[in-house]
Amino acid sequence: MTSLRAALTGDPAQAQAARDRAADALARAQNIPPEEARNRVTQYEQQYRQAVDQAKQAADKVSALSDTAREV
Repeated sequence: MTSLRAALTGDPAQAQAARDRAADALARAQNIPPEEARNRVTQYEQQYRQAVDQAKQAADKVSALSDTAREV
């Protein structure tokens, strides 16, 4: 998980190295082929980004509602 978080931050070279480490660790831990592990890491990264985007949208909505409530 730490490698995945690192893949989502920092410069592109560090992010790719972190993805590679995460895929290697996943392949070893689950005894799956490296290509499958890379695909899973990509899926995890996409899911993480979607969750972050949804959280940001929810926070924006709450902030807007709070601002509206103060105006009333």
